[in-house]
Amino acid sequence: MKYDVRMGYLKDLPIVASLLSDFLKIEIDIIINFLLNNKIAVVVATVTRHKKEYVIGVSTFNIKKEINGDDAIVGNYAYIDPNYRRKGLLIRMLKFIEAFASANNIKKIYAGSNIPEPFYKMGYKKVHEILMKEVLNDAIDPSIHHGAN
Repeated sequence: MKYDVRMGYLKDLPIVASLLSDFLKIEIDIIINFLLNNKIAVVVATVTRHKKEYVIGVSTFNIKKEINGDDAIVGNYAYIDPNYRRKGLLIRMLKFIEAFASANNIKKIYAGSNIPEPFYKMGYKKVHEILMKEVLNDAIDPSIHHGAN
């Protein structure tokens, strides 16, 4: 068996969506639309067995403009099939993204992770927390949005 990491191709989209669907518990068609409509770049981890390549992992990112106008990579998701974990594939995907950043003169990579240890080992540091709140429609005070006093 041979493991590799490369940019994802359009032909990889069904398996990439399937892996992310298993991970995120979201329907495959929603993931496909999200990837295509938001210009998400995909890096895949593969294994070659009997001269056939199989996608076994995925990492997604996009490029955003920072306030100063510089490009930065923002990591979205990373997932490795449980049968292929502990083989260094996450680190290899991250190094691939770093090489992509370097080749494109991108100086910063932002990555959120619920498992930060591999990132810390590669020199990433915690800069700030990302906070999120779901706002329910019935919790909105209409006077705020309609100019009432």
